[in-house]
Amino acid sequence: MNKFDNLVKSYIAEDESLDRWNQQKMKEEEQTSSHEFDTLSHPVKDQMIEEFKNWIKEGEHQDGEAFWDNFEDVQGAVGDFLRTVGGAVG
Repeated sequence: MNKFDNLVKSYIAEDESLDRWNQQKMKEEEQTSSHEFDTLSHPVKDQMIEEFKNWIKEGEHQDGEAFWDNFEDVQGAVGDFLRTVGGAVG
């Protein structure tokens, strides 16, 4: 084997090793980067959740299941929630 062949084999071995290392790092990041809904706590987040719960409770209390029939899709419900919160919270 000549020097060039040795260099090529060395490069290929390093490249394969780097690929294995990158794959391992990606797996580790996937395992450690999971983020659940309740992972973080913040006063704004808590207030937003509370306002959303209150909006749902009030709507369902007034209209029952028919409350949800007022909206064609999620965007419609979110729009109504934002209008409600916009008038209640400043």
